[in-house]
Amino acid sequence: MTDQRFTIKNSQGKLVLVNLKCDKRLTKSSRWKLASDGSITLRIPYRFPKRRIAALLDQIARQLDKLTSMRSSRTDMELQKTAEL
Repeated sequence: MTDQRFTIKNSQGKLVLVNLKCDKRLTKSSRWKLASDGSITLRIPYRFPKRRIAALLDQIARQLDKLTSMRSSRTDMELQKTAEL
């Protein structure tokens, strides 16, 4: 499987580019990283089945929504209070 590109929608309706790369070092789990330009680099095991990619992208979209909602709910004042405790 060669490197592929996909797009997913986040909760705000924006399209997020996902760069899919096969990594022979991974055996069972996949890894993803959010880049500074807003795209996602997803590394999957070399023998990952193609039929499971869509489910994995849906899972990443849910995780991304959870991450952005958590970021927006925490304000600077809340973070300062937590740091002072």
